[in-house]
Amino acid sequence: MAALKAGDVYDEDGNVRNTIYLDSEQTKGSENQQVIISKQLQKKLAVYAKEYSKHVKQPALPLFFSAKGGGFSAQTVINLFSRFYSKAGLKGASSHSGRRQFLTELGDKGINARVVQVLARHKHLSTTQRYIDYNENKLRRAVELMEIS
Repeated sequence: MAALKAGDVYDEDGNVRNTIYLDSEQTKGSENQQVIISKQLQKKLAVYAKEYSKHVKQPALPLFFSAKGGGFSAQTVINLFSRFYSKAGLKGASSHSGRRQFLTELGDKGINARVVQVLARHKHLSTTQRYIDYNENKLRRAVELMEIS
């Protein structure tokens, strides 16, 4: 998030893109990546664009900026998430636990593990499988899906 530029998210006319294409310098794994934007997030980003229209029409500027006008470091974004979770009363939550929850919910909703792997941008399926939590209730629901005719 800290590496996002306005031009990554908005086109020349200020419209929200449905996919963000990241250069290798913008990613943790130093590889080009794409991020598909949900329709719900596209709506929120459109509201953001209206609020900061002058800013988002300058493609080289950071998407998220401080009161001083500059962008945020990755550590600042992590600290902000920690603060948001704390204010929401979520103890022990972090930017990473939000990611883990997202991936777990995809698995819970029956999204194919390979699709979850690609969305998570993991090189190995075994990494993704560690993110998809399970418990006894989930196991019981899975067994109940198999009715004997």
